[in-house]
Amino acid sequence: MEFKDTQAIYLQIVDWMCDNIVKEKWGSDERIPSVRELGVLLEVNPNTVMRAYECLQNQNIIYNKRGVGFFVSEDASLRVAERKRTEFIGQVLPEFFHRMKLLDIPLEVILAEFEKLNRKSCFFICIKQYEKGVLFDAYIKALLRSLQFKCCHIKLSV
Repeated sequence: MEFKDTQAIYLQIVDWMCDNIVKEKWGSDERIPSVRELGVLLEVNPNTVMRAYECLQNQNIIYNKRGVGFFVSEDASLRVAERKRTEFIGQVLPEFFHRMKLLDIPLEVILAEFEKLNRKSCFFICIKQYEKGVLFDAYIKALLRSLQFKCCHIKLSV
């Protein structure tokens, strides 16, 4: 993990862990790396990791089983996703729209770029769902429909 100078390291660790919880790298009631393990993995002082864990605990995203370790709280993924959505809509989008207007970037250009990104990530999303056991053909058709692609006859072989 590469850290930025613009935010405290423990807060960047909190964000990284929240991202992993939303991506379901760690599920509900699943043990997360110990303070030392994560410190070694991220090449930071264990005290910094502990500060991040305390922050996550205060937000009820993780909890500690004394002598066993830290675990992801039930519904943490939903709560983190909702909080990140609210932050994104309240903080990132206004700045984004301000820059669009400042640089005179039409919405059509943004939508075209968004579509390109979705096409690139679509394959990886489908593979992940396939690995989870979701019906692959049905999932990719639904995904493409949700992205407003015309998918009349998709024949996939796995």
